[in-house]
Amino acid sequence: MRINVHLKHRKGTTEARVLIDSGAEGLLIDKQFCLNNNIPTQKIDSPIPVFNVDGTANDGGKITDKACVLMRITNEEGDYHDEQCELLAANLGGENVILGTDWLHEHNPQINWVKNSLTFLNCATTCLVSRPKFTIKALVPTRQRKNRTIGYSRIEDNPEEDEIEDTFFSEFYEEWYYQNPLEVHPLEAIYIGSIGNKSQQLAEKANKAKTERPIEEIVPAYVLKRFAKIFSQEASQ
Repeated sequence: MRINVHLKHRKGTTEARVLIDSGAEGLLIDKQFCLNNNIPTQKIDSPIPVFNVDGTANDGGKITDKACVLMRITNEEGDYHDEQCELLAANLGGENVILGTDWLHEHNPQINWVKNSLTFLNCATTCLVSRPKFTIKALVPTRQRKNRTIGYSRIEDNPEEDEIEDTFFSEFYEEWYYQNPLEVHPLEAIYIGSIGNKSQQLAEKANKAKTERPIEEIVPAYVLKRFAKIFSQEASQ
């Protein structure tokens, strides 16, 4: 499931496409996306290895940097949900941002697969929200975009309110960034499930099928009984 967000950072605000993925760990941002959009990063204390869904090392190598941002999620009604994020910079294979199980556990949104939406009910005490219950429609999957489109309006429609909100948004970020930095959770490694493609999954499945089985499971019982002496002689040699 994907949504659009705005990332507030020291050099401005960047719109990003976010993949919400229960098969990935951590909160991640693509390294090339940071470079292309001038999103500043900083070093983390200890490099974190990254593995793809098939267990192979990610081509981007270990994670060595993070991006500190204020992430804003908005819906068509103009409601918003702001949160402080430390996104680990990795090679995400075309995704801008991935929010994995850490994010899902913290916010525990209700996902409606029929309506293609997320509803936040438990964020009023930890995030900056315009209302306690907040629902956003996810982006329409690629195969449906010819028939349906979902538009995302600006945060505010009134120019004066927009200017006030932008000022508050900026001051809120600056206060957090300089006075109350978050700490990255001590992770030994990160697995990015979304990076794996179908061929990788099939290869992994085929490899598991090659595990050795005892001869009793392979050869019918009557054959074993008939050639028991031969098998025992070969085993003794």
